[in-house]
Amino acid sequence: MHGINRSRHLHLIESLLLLEELLHEEKELLINDATGNNMENKTATENYQNTSQVAANYRAELEEIYSLYHVELASLAETIDRYDKLFNHLKIEYVSKKLKDLKRRNDLEGIRNERLKDNIHTAYGISN
Repeated sequence: MHGINRSRHLHLIESLLLLEELLHEEKELLINDATGNNMENKTATENYQNTSQVAANYRAELEEIYSLYHVELASLAETIDRYDKLFNHLKIEYVSKKLKDLKRRNDLEGIRNERLKDNIHTAYGISN
């Protein structure tokens, strides 16, 4: 998964806008060149109208998805921030303090003491 590149997005939007303009100009030329009820010119004009609309629809959809991307990105940033705050609280304020309290007690022996050492190493990222 990767992010959406703003520059690439803007270039494509610009390209679609230019394409819409060109297609619109082409349609106008066909209308101006049309003589009488020439069926061929009417069909070509309709095709350019449809093609121009397709380009406009694609551009609108792309803009909508890009906007949705930013909404989702803001939501993801908020979720990551909440996770980081909870993670730091648990690691520093909860787990570390509880492990220190358990370590202070001298009544731990054998397997329980080994489990405590392993947990302390895990909590502080110390490898054996």
